[in-house]
Amino acid sequence: MTDVKCIRCGALTIGTTQICKVCEIELNPIRPSSAGAVFYPAYGRSSNQSSVTIHPFNSITDVLGPTLLLFTNNLWLITKITVVIAAPFEIFRALSVVDIEYDAQLAAGIYLLDLLCTIVIAPALTYALMQVMQTGVAPGVNESYRWGFSKLTRLTVCAVITWILMGLGTLACIVPGIIIALSLSLVFPIAILEKGSPLEVLQSSYELTKGHRWKILGATIVILLLSATASL
Repeated sequence: MTDVKCIRCGALTIGTTQICKVCEIELNPIRPSSAGAVFYPAYGRSSNQSSVTIHPFNSITDVLGPTLLLFTNNLWLITKITVVIAAPFEIFRALSVVDIEYDAQLAAGIYLLDLLCTIVIAPALTYALMQVMQTGVAPGVNESYRWGFSKLTRLTVCAVITWILMGLGTLACIVPGIIIALSLSLVFPIAILEKGSPLEVLQSSYELTKGHRWKILGATIVILLLSATASL
């Protein structure tokens, strides 16, 4: 086994041991090799039953299939984690929607709250799904948010830098904004799952998306179309 970084504490374990030397959970690579497909046990199932298959990113279907299967198999887990933060915000927005068009400050405040919800929910949800893929066992809501809050400061810094760069790129001529968005599309998972400064996170996302940005754009368009269809 190669060097493995622990999903929970980030400690690097060298050698053939299967247990983290710091927090004593079972180890698996966060970034599987792209040489072949990787199989993760589905939530609530044993490893010899239905599983999530993560293929190398060669086409859009390599993304959509595993994503839909992962979210379908873990819909209740995702609902529990998101509803804690999203439900109060959605209620507030529903009660305020009539006044938004007449109050620019209220509209700006709701937009910022929306971004804040994304930053708060993302690390907890990512941790929970990674735990399911690693162990087949879903963590509790408290555990997920406790782990997520430990990543909040760096994630917030990375997210703000990303949004600023995307905004400047969009103002420049829209196309640069799209290129920046594609280059930095992995900022959230890298900031959540790995250690390093915000600059290192941005650099890592830029390097990892090289050669895949057209595929990322295609997958993003398809997901947006599916989301719009579901909304209708």
